[in-house]
Amino acid sequence: MRNFLVNPIKKKQYVLLFVDSILIELAFFLAYTIQTSELSIANLLPTYHIFLCFPIYIVLFYIFELYRVTIKQSAPEWFLYSLLAVLVANGGLAILFFFVFPQTQINRITLLLQIPFMVVGLVVWRVIFFNYLIHSQNPRRILFIGEGDSYKLLAQELETSHVKEYKIAGIVTDEETDIDSFDQDISKIPIRRQEDKSKIYNELTTSAIAGKLEQFVKELNIDLIVFSLNYCQSEDIFKQLIELQFHNGVTVYDMPNFYANLTGKVPASSINSSWILNYLNNSYYSNFSKVGRFLDIVGSVIGLTLLCPLFLVIAIAIKLDSRGPVFFKQERLGWNKKPFTIIKFRSMIPEKQKTAKWATEEKDRITRVGNFLRKSRLDEFPELINVLSGKMSIIGFRPIRKEFADKLASKIPFYSLRFTIKPGLTGWPQVKYGYAGSEEGQFEKFQYELFYLKNASFFLDGYIFVKTFQTLLWRRGE
Repeated sequence: MRNFLVNPIKKKQYVLLFVDSILIELAFFLAYTIQTSELSIANLLPTYHIFLCFPIYIVLFYIFELYRVTIKQSAPEWFLYSLLAVLVANGGLAILFFFVFPQTQINRITLLLQIPFMVVGLVVWRVIFFNYLIHSQNPRRILFIGEGDSYKLLAQELETSHVKEYKIAGIVTDEETDIDSFDQDISKIPIRRQEDKSKIYNELTTSAIAGKLEQFVKELNIDLIVFSLNYCQSEDIFKQLIELQFHNGVTVYDMPNFYANLTGKVPASSINSSWILNYLNNSYYSNFSKVGRFLDIVGSVIGLTLLCPLFLVIAIAIKLDSRGPVFFKQERLGWNKKPFTIIKFRSMIPEKQKTAKWATEEKDRITRVGNFLRKSRLDEFPELINVLSGKMSIIGFRPIRKEFADKLASKIPFYSLRFTIKPGLTGWPQVKYGYAGSEEGQFEKFQYELFYLKNASFFLDGYIFVKTFQTLLWRRGE
């Protein structure tokens, strides 16, 4: 939950959402005014209408990427996405108000009249936002304390981020750190006196670092300190960090938590056992397992019932496209590494030799129908059977083969943590990263899995569920 409050991209999205809420109300107000030919405060949406309308519009705006601030769209693109989102939302509201709440004051004329006001308002607001408000005028200045590898990881993320909310102003390290490859403007204030060209404090003992932190903060006008867990082990440094946070107003983060709030993933190379014990959230599953199981049963029953006709069409298409069974079955590891058989639509030509290979090594075996199923994620929908049987959950991590799990566990620290929850049909790694058909991809995906284990909640699960529809609509992944 904390990530959704401090993440700089989320903060920008909240600004968009807040103004969008005003635009929704204003569009209905103008529609009522034209319809009644009377300018009156009574034309504002009543409270119960707001609670019905706003969630539908906001969710549809999100699914149609009106809150995607990492890429700047053109005005025609914003117009198209806004129009589609408003039309779909109005269609849903028409069904809701005409059949469920027929006594409401909202009618077809109202929904029709407010379309141009809302669409134009959304487009104009986004043009203004992306031209003038996307970047912070005064980015928060960071003092980083730690080893060079952790610094480079953070600096690269800040450099590639579309939202410039932070700036590394200084580094405290005992290593030779190459900063030339990152445009963080670190060379303007002299810190290493003998060279008089960089802001790197290095070749300092632990006690010397602790004694000079306040000086560094004042010299560089620091707003925020980020420290590496593996680097900062001294009680003297922690005492100084506490003093700076509670008496000097400087915000202090450890590297894994700051990076997680920034990116939505935990840097696996920067954590240790102590961090895992302090921050990973295993209480969510123990406290809400019965509720989660109930939702899994309800969701899988509804999904299988609604998708039965589509399953029949897909089965016929698979049989016409290539020889072989309709379904693909394979043993995977589930909760606590217990093996189970996963059920999917077959998307590849069957192979006699069943050696374990990554998806990127088998692209030549993907069928034409299979390629579409993978892109649309329709091949995974039969896994609802696994959800209904209790082997999987709707929200979780993708189940993996034992051969791959053993290999990855030998290379990735704490990899077995991903098996502390049931595998899922969708999940945080799936909607944020997509398929991971290599060891490098699996390492990246594991960092998103760590983030979910740290922040698991009903709120995050609901967000993942909505974002899954966005992923399906835009067919991201392989």
